[in-house]
Amino acid sequence: YYVYNIKYLLPNGEEKQYRIIPYKIIFKRRAWYILALDCFENYKAKIFRVNRILDLKRQNRVIDDDIYDKKAEDLFKNAWEFYGGEETKKVRLKVHKQNIWTYLTEVEWHQSQINDYENKIVEFNVAEPIEMLPFILQYADGIEILEPLELKQEYLKILSNAIAMNSDT
Repeated sequence: YYVYNIKYLLPNGEEKQYRIIPYKIIFKRRAWYILALDCFENYKAKIFRVNRILDLKRQNRVIDDDIYDKKAEDLFKNAWEFYGGEETKKVRLKVHKQNIWTYLTEVEWHQSQINDYENKIVEFNVAEPIEMLPFILQYADGIEILEPLELKQEYLKILSNAIAMNSDT
């Protein structure tokens, strides 16, 4: 596997250098991303938005397949979308509308999904629950976040800000 040096534009406008080993290119949320291992940070999994890559140069060096395969195999374990890890947090969602319940339970959104049909609760175990916010927000008028508390607090903050920005009073 080849190693690449990239100059990357961070969302705050700062430029940063990375040495990466690309793993996969994916299209999510209307943008292309490179999922890669960061050679500077002990092969930590990183996500790079393609349109923010300012420069890309392939190095003459390659990495041992064994190192790559071991690191890449757990790269996105337990991820909702991008950020994986060994440790997970439980996310429990109480569904209050039948049409949303039907939509959420007719497919498997994540390999950890458990559907409690009696109480209309959907449960997931994911590495970074905050990644679920865009998914949850699209059902805001019919879903209640039971846990984790940090996810619920961030959700309420986003909804409060949206209400404040869109209020006439």
